[in-house]
Amino acid sequence: MKNIFLIGLFGVLGTAPSLVISAGFSIDGATVTLTGPTRLSTTGDVTLSQGAFDAGSAHVYVGGNWRQVDGTFVPGTSIVTFQGASTSTFSGSTAFYSLQCMTPGKTLIFTAGSTQNVLGSLALTGAAGSPIFVRSSVPGSYGSLINSGANTLTHVDARDNDAEGGITLAAGGASVDSGHTLNWSFGSLETPPPITPLPVQFYLLPGSPYPRLLTPNRPENRRLFFLFNNPDNDPVQVTIYDFHDRKIRDLNSSASTPIPGAVVVVAR
Repeated sequence: MKNIFLIGLFGVLGTAPSLVISAGFSIDGATVTLTGPTRLSTTGDVTLSQGAFDAGSAHVYVGGNWRQVDGTFVPGTSIVTFQGASTSTFSGSTAFYSLQCMTPGKTLIFTAGSTQNVLGSLALTGAAGSPIFVRSSVPGSYGSLINSGANTLTHVDARDNDAEGGITLAAGGASVDSGHTLNWSFGSLETPPPITPLPVQFYLLPGSPYPRLLTPNRPENRRLFFLFNNPDNDPVQVTIYDFHDRKIRDLNSSASTPIPGAVVVVAR
């Protein structure tokens, strides 16, 4: 077995040492260790057949496919970035630390039945009209992309992908759900309408043969009823305060509760 250490004795002073491989990068029985802030870039495939690939804190750029047939990939705190216009396919199951693709229009294919696990950050950034496509190698069968750290996804078109077992992949409103996805979210939360005051009357019942307007000088522990005009039948927010402007609780429009002398603000 051969042990290869890429320590970065090459490069420009003040920059991260770089190794550019025009062909693929293949490990078959050796142990390759990247130490320091190394940059490893290949326009071809990364193939791990046997042995070990310890990425350390390096930044690895891949233009082709990622194939883990056997062996061990040690992600460390490395970043693996997929770039270039050609389709990239993930074969075998790999645990990455940080995985990203920021090439609009690129297709990432996840082999059906395989699992790619991203322990740290996942970033997929396409562009309007040119999303990043996430697909399975077998239409209708799941490939898995699991993220247990954090994700930043925008302009992604996903289909046949299972993200269960990790946090939700929040693709946002600019992305497209092309179907058969699990634990993905698309779209954004709607902005709630502004809250506007409603006419309201306050009464204390019982305690008197006649309803009485609740006033600060009558701190009685009675059941509080409120009446208000709501012609549109919109949802309302009812907030109860004490006389020192301290919030006591929120209620819905049909609630009633014993309150020891309070004022009410009702809004919708």
